[in-house]
Amino acid sequence: MNTLKMNVRITEMAYTAKQLVMLYKSETALANDPILKPVFAQIEPLAEALSQAIKSDKILSEVDKADDVRDELVRQLEKYLKSYANIPVENLRKSGERLYAVFSKYGVRITRESYAVESAHIESLLKDLAEPTLQTDISALEGIASTIEALKTAQADFDQKRLVHDKNLATQSKRPKSADLKKQLLKQINIGLIPYLTSASFVNPQAFTHFADTVAQIINTINAAISGRSKKA
Repeated sequence: MNTLKMNVRITEMAYTAKQLVMLYKSETALANDPILKPVFAQIEPLAEALSQAIKSDKILSEVDKADDVRDELVRQLEKYLKSYANIPVENLRKSGERLYAVFSKYGVRITRESYAVESAHIESLLKDLAEPTLQTDISALEGIASTIEALKTAQADFDQKRLVHDKNLATQSKRPKSADLKKQLLKQINIGLIPYLTSASFVNPQAFTHFADTVAQIINTINAAISGRSKKA
């Protein structure tokens, strides 16, 4: 039997471990095997922990994407207002100049700040732009009101995703990282499971062959995907 390749991706590791656990649970005749039982007693909680760690990583990715959306809207607003502030139509230019003066207190530089600092600046900018004295100017310039509204929505979406991330981070802080869990699972599978199944299926093929062959198929499928990536590279 082949062992699982060391360069398996974390998500592939989680999938493989889950498949192996499901397979073992379906093989009721092997439930009390003195070697398999303790091996899977290690694999199952590690697989669950890895799934939770991946979920945490995914949430952080969603926060990053939400930040990208608001960053783009800040840049878009700056571009629009700067254009209006230089347009050769007096009434539109004056509205553009007034709004651009408000925006310039913050500027696109806020997109390079930390999440918390940028959030504070965007909320302050939105508050300034909500002043009653600026509403006529905003209404006069096509695209500005919708961009401001989009920025408001994007900021609210970012806040929500950041809150979910922070709550999740609090529960994950004392748990092992994804890479560490992957290493532990590789050890359990490649050192604890595979060698035993290789010998057990030889000594007692009637009891172990079906299980061992299915384990081999699961691992070979993942290994083939890994090899395919290497060839493309």
